[in-house]
Amino acid sequence: MARRKNSFKLNDSDKSRLSILLTGGNLPVRETRRALCLINLDQGRTQEDVAGFLGITVKAVFNISKRYKSGGLERALHDESRPGKEPLLSQDEGNKIIAMVTSQPPDGFQRWSIRLIASEAKVRQIVKTISKDTVYSLLRSHDLKPWREKNVVHSKTQ
Repeated sequence: MARRKNSFKLNDSDKSRLSILLTGGNLPVRETRRALCLINLDQGRTQEDVAGFLGITVKAVFNISKRYKSGGLERALHDESRPGKEPLLSQDEGNKIIAMVTSQPPDGFQRWSIRLIASEAKVRQIVKTISKDTVYSLLRSHDLKPWREKNVVHSKTQ
């Protein structure tokens, strides 16, 4: 099987920037490998050789070179940001639940429990649906433990 000739070339400013990045010292491993990949491709090595040398797949080498050609050095070295999952509660809903928890519990209850918070948030129409796990995560992010009376600051609004 004949190897294809490598036609990859870096421009001079990108070469100098890569050499500065690699000699600078503190660079994440992923960026270091991508920078080394670009430098090796620029030196005329084949994608297969670069992949074997760096311990990555040929497809990864191909994708790095493709991203460099389409978007430049920054695009080749860094991943695009990922959107992530939407939060289960909006900031406003979370604030209302926290305000509810820091007030006195409903009549007939000594303190707030996670199930009581979830059901009371639905009754007060703060949220349509909410799980115990979501309530627990919200409370944990605010360092609240309403089932322990001493950790909750109650407002004086009665």
